[in-house]
Amino acid sequence: MDFFTYLLKSTAILSLFFLVDFFLLRKETLFKHIRYFLLTGIICALVSPFLEFTRVIYLETSPTPFNLNEIPMDSYNSMKEESLDWGQLLFSIYIVGVAVMLIRFSIQLWGLVKILKLPKRKDSEGFYHIEITEKLSPFSFFNYIAYPLKSYTKEELEFIIQHEKIHGRQYHSIDVLCNQVISILFWFNPLAWFYQKRILENLEFIADKEVSHANKIQQKNYELTLLKVSTNYQAPSLANQFHQSFIKKRILMLNKKQSKKYVFLKSTLILPLLSFFLWSFNMKEEVEYYPSAKQEISEKVPSNPIYIIDSNSTDQEIKQIKSQLESELKGTKIRFTKMKRNANNQLINLSIQIKFKTDDHFREVTNVHNDPIANYAFQAEGKNVIISFSDLTTTVHPLGSTTNFDPEKYNVETIVSGETPKNPKNNTIYVHQ
Repeated sequence: MDFFTYLLKSTAILSLFFLVDFFLLRKETLFKHIRYFLLTGIICALVSPFLEFTRVIYLETSPTPFNLNEIPMDSYNSMKEESLDWGQLLFSIYIVGVAVMLIRFSIQLWGLVKILKLPKRKDSEGFYHIEITEKLSPFSFFNYIAYPLKSYTKEELEFIIQHEKIHGRQYHSIDVLCNQVISILFWFNPLAWFYQKRILENLEFIADKEVSHANKIQQKNYELTLLKVSTNYQAPSLANQFHQSFIKKRILMLNKKQSKKYVFLKSTLILPLLSFFLWSFNMKEEVEYYPSAKQEISEKVPSNPIYIIDSNSTDQEIKQIKSQLESELKGTKIRFTKMKRNANNQLINLSIQIKFKTDDHFREVTNVHNDPIANYAFQAEGKNVIISFSDLTTTVHPLGSTTNFDPEKYNVETIVSGETPKNPKNNTIYVHQ
């Protein structure tokens, strides 16, 4: 799987989770369940593209070899070069975007670290309290809580610290860091940015709800604190910020009736959607071929040995080949005649005569020129004698008559048999009984 395929699959999976949340969960108040749902979406987007399933398809016929020579190489190379250019361009744009986002993340991280290095005090619950300038709004990062001490009343500070401690106890900073991973890897996807905003929004709903439950009588005062903090002051992006721009929505969700727990079952719609996606795009097909019944039968029939006669074959070797072929083809007579040799004792002429059991005369294959003969290969196959040769001047005829064949049309393989096969080969001579 190439990198672009991975990005496309990850983007699609993240979008599925976002759409399910947007249409089914956005108005519900089961904030903790929604948090786990959104985090699961990030994990699935990063991991699921690597999951592959294999489906085996069984076919009876053998695969037809693909001939690369059928593709003009010039057009193939030009297509390949064009594809590589587009791929390099897109990859370069993506890398530039990732680099910009990494620089942005580094600047944000450095700004946060500078604040966390300020003087601090530790309370009985293990949280570090940092007093910051009045130009920054309250925020937390794991067990660090930062706030401008002089900007709020004692009651308001209690609300703020309660709120930030909930972020710390439930490790909401992990969600924020996961958000950064999404923004870096999927910076090109608009839905990914909405996904990040939704995660941050939901974390504030969680903290607001728990502070509200702990201070039922003082909920109105807590809402007033939210309004007071809704200033233009900002906090580090990597922190959980008490101030968020959706203050009105936070107050509305605080006063909304608690959703029934079974409502969260709506989120299970993601399961068939995710399964369908994996089945459609992560399914790898493997084709396995099994022989047909005819192939199995033919494969079980053992092939007879192949006998070779060339220009250096001796008379004794030729006699042995004659005897072997006649023993394998019961009732068939074979003769090698008209043998002539040159000064180097090489065969320059050879006639092969074959008479089948039901035949009343011999069929003959003869070499007719004075050069050393080419290789002849003989094999008994069922009722046939298969003769392969590379000499294009060979003539085939019954004894007593001669038939000339066009060497451009007939070459390489000759089958001497009593009948022509159902699917005759183009470059084959069939000598009938």
